[in-house]
Amino acid sequence: MTDRPVPLERRFEAVLQDVDETQAADYLEMMGYGKPIGWPQIDARYRTVVLAAGGAGKTFEFEARAKYLDEQGHHSFFIRIEDIEGDFETAFEIGDAAAFEKWRSSSGEAWFFLDSVDEARLSHPRAFEKALRAFGAKIADAQDRAHICISSRP
Repeated sequence: MTDRPVPLERRFEAVLQDVDETQAADYLEMMGYGKPIGWPQIDARYRTVVLAAGGAGKTFEFEARAKYLDEQGHHSFFIRIEDIEGDFETAFEIGDAAAFEKWRSSSGEAWFFLDSVDEARLSHPRAFEKALRAFGAKIADAQDRAHICISSRP
């Protein structure tokens, strides 16, 4: 028996708020988002939020994608959002502070998979926002080279 997961080809769809279904379909098609996409298309984007219910596998997918990109020779990091506000240097679960600094001093791109938690595990209501601001400050001088994918519950 192997401990390797069965490879899935997960597909993602864009979500819009406050737009009726007909308008949403027309808008998404016009913007090139009319069809479900996979990880390669998400990797090409610079800012993505993945929404899914608890237990849907967001954390597993983010960890797997970060490992995959790392194995392909890319700067890739997996960080739990609730760990960002503390000691940033120890917040990395995939990648580390040395690899982060190496990326910042380079001219290359990096992929960040920021895994969100439900509100019950955050220390206060604004913790999510504060953590994202702290992360933004850490990558400020290289933000145009950072692909950021954040997970959340709807």
